[in-house]
Amino acid sequence: MTQIRRLDPRRVLQARRQETLRDLRQRLQDARDEWTWTNQVRDTADSSELHGREDIELGLIRLKVDTLERINEALTLVDNGTYGLCVDCQDTISGPRLRALPFAARCKTCEEARGRAGPTERALRFRQRISASIDEMSDREAR
Repeated sequence: MTQIRRLDPRRVLQARRQETLRDLRQRLQDARDEWTWTNQVRDTADSSELHGREDIELGLIRLKVDTLERINEALTLVDNGTYGLCVDCQDTISGPRLRALPFAARCKTCEEARGRAGPTERALRFRQRISASIDEMSDREAR
């Protein structure tokens, strides 16, 4: 049994989820503040620099949303009793991989094979996950 499994994966994942949510909320607030300030910029050089920083910040926000989605999927696997098993081949995911990425859904071999998928396919899956995560977050805030 791996160390992550002995540590209660639900607790580890929930702690990572809270940390990711805090960071995501802070990044969103920082982005809102900067976008508000951007509307006051008159100089084209300043504007160009701000657009570059916005692109970087949006990329980081996307990464946090993706991480949050993966954590939620891992919590579902815990509930189903299949946490630690590769969703593609059903082999056990290695302990070191789970310690590094508690939300890993695939073994190293399957993840590498997935990484070799065409960039268009990966980009489409990523956009779908981002869209679904944003919709889910909006639904939660509306409640």
